[in-house]
Amino acid sequence: MPSVAKKPRTGPQFEPIDDTEALSTCELYQEFLIALVDPENRKHVYVSDNTVGDTINLIAHCHPDDIGKVVGKEGKCLEEMTKVLNRIEGRNHLKVHLDLDPTCRNPVTR
Repeated sequence: MPSVAKKPRTGPQFEPIDDTEALSTCELYQEFLIALVDPENRKHVYVSDNTVGDTINLIAHCHPDDIGKVVGKEGKCLEEMTKVLNRIEGRNHLKVHLDLDPTCRNPVTR
């Protein structure tokens, strides 16, 4: 069987990201949340962080009407974002814990 020459790669060539250009874990999580919430509520979104030992604790603050979008069905959005951030920070041997600010949750009225 004759050998087939490989075609050279075509398409966009990406330059490596300089560490100074990369978003921090906190900024990345905030951008993710901003993409999920309603446009008129984006000004209420911010993330606070606290690093204790090898764990980065990120607390999301958002409008109470957007909690369902941030958490997702059965917590899937929050769970998947935790996986992504842990994968990124795992290279630095760090763990990420995501939580919601309890003050932004709607009180249950009965």
